[in-house]
Amino acid sequence: MKKLFTSIMLIVIGLSAFAQINIDSLKSVIETSKSDSIIVNAYIKIANNYSPENHEYFDNFLKAYQLAEEIDLKYEQYESAFNIGKYYNFKDSYDTAFYYFEISLEGFRNIGEIDYQAAILGEMGNSYCFRSNYEKCLDCYLQALEVIEEIGNDLWRG
Repeated sequence: MKKLFTSIMLIVIGLSAFAQINIDSLKSVIETSKSDSIIVNAYIKIANNYSPENHEYFDNFLKAYQLAEEIDLKYEQYESAFNIGKYYNFKDSYDTAFYYFEISLEGFRNIGEIDYQAAILGEMGNSYCFRSNYEKCLDCYLQALEVIEEIGNDLWRG
């Protein structure tokens, strides 16, 4: 039993060290790159190393969002907006979450990117559920289901 625990701890420590090395190398890319699009994507990759309730997640997605908006990288801007919305959902700031979800949903619809739409609608449904607005919650979930059926993604079905 002690060997199993030790082995598990070594794996966890190793994965944590690898993640930190990855984050450090991405920060180096941000500091040295002359390409704004590379910088935006480095911020996104750093953010994805954290969970949505973590401030590092928020901080890096916000930087990506602002720079992507400035240089007109639509996909990355809307992806970042969605993830900023998820952060605010975790912080129970539903109005702010909706602000970013709506930017993301409208943006992805405008550029014809359908894959993200189901996830955004699902998160919007979660927000309504957290606020006990079950009618709007169900509406968002049903819209998400329509998108899932449209793209033919059976992985989302429970």
